[in-house]
Amino acid sequence: MLLLLLIPACDPVGMTACLDLCADTKLSETDRATCRLGCEGNYHEAPKPAFDPAVGQAATCLGACYPAKGGPAEPGCVTACRESASARVPAASLAALETCVAGCQADTQLAVDDRATCRLQCAQSVGR
Repeated sequence: MLLLLLIPACDPVGMTACLDLCADTKLSETDRATCRLGCEGNYHEAPKPAFDPAVGQAATCLGACYPAKGGPAEPGCVTACRESASARVPAASLAALETCVAGCQADTQLAVDDRATCRLQCAQSVGR
């Protein structure tokens, strides 16, 4: 990341170089997304989102359908999330997202923050 500080700000070539560094396959998906955010901050340009925002919204909606202390999702809430997302998220992607979010919520080993991270990872894997 030291290279990011050495490239002048407001330099479109520097922005491209910064984003190229972020594409390194040795970095985790989360690190690549964080790197792109760093480029945005340094170059004042918005890179492409790491995943489809509609998928992120659907993941947040689905996560809110589960009680904080564990347990099954509220069926009416899940239905409302499906209906809300159906115009913007393909059915197969939405089904995969529901399964992934349900897995995050069912994992009793995860703390609240870890469940949120798990849902984010669901959105990233489904929403590319």
